[in-house]
Amino acid sequence: MATEAALASFDVRADVDFMTLDYLACFALDIILAAAGTANPSPELEDEVKWTASLVEKQPIPLELDVKLRVFALAHDLWNYPDPQTTATPASASAATNNSPALARIGIDFLRMCQVAAHRVSETRWFDVGGRFMIQSALLGVRQGVPVSLRQFSTWTPDTPERRSKWWDVRESYAAEIPDDLGDRAAWVTLDQQYPFAHFKAIVVEFLFELMTTLDAPILLQLERGKLDGWTPEETQQLMKEAGMI
Repeated sequence: MATEAALASFDVRADVDFMTLDYLACFALDIILAAAGTANPSPELEDEVKWTASLVEKQPIPLELDVKLRVFALAHDLWNYPDPQTTATPASASAATNNSPALARIGIDFLRMCQVAAHRVSETRWFDVGGRFMIQSALLGVRQGVPVSLRQFSTWTPDTPERRSKWWDVRESYAAEIPDDLGDRAAWVTLDQQYPFAHFKAIVVEFLFELMTTLDAPILLQLERGKLDGWTPEETQQLMKEAGMI
């Protein structure tokens, strides 16, 4: 049986792992969100983050860190997602997105992330961006010449009756703008012009950036500044002394 000292040591090690991952995730997010408008993929960064995450013990993650990691995954997927409007043919559009997650899947990940971070996000903007993911997913299908199923946007449901009702209204409003006929080129061109991908991407990145500004700063950064959130500088200094950090 593990001794109390061993358990305490394990808890401290896990806390340090979480603090380190929190710091690295926020640092990497700053870079990704700042460069999200570029078309340069970063497989090296993805490998580094996967390696860092693999070092953390398998155990429940604090809510704020969970949100940060979800934001990181979304920002990374979106940053590396090719702009469909730069591909001239269905074949080139398909080739450009071969190694990217399906846009509809990224949209569902976004909706789920917002549900975890519901205490930090505006429901109106949350559902509006979700509806825009539907539009872009449908447009992508037309560019590739293959209809895209939007069923997952209908089957995903928020966690409260009020939110379910709001999401249903927003979802149906956006769905009504999507042409029924895949061959109605004029209607699809109009929709594409009304919802350009670059503008959509900018809206999502702005949403993620603003969400990050509402989350707690990494604990390591707070300690570096000499004050933990909700603590006085004196209390923070005392904690750091007791932990042997100063």
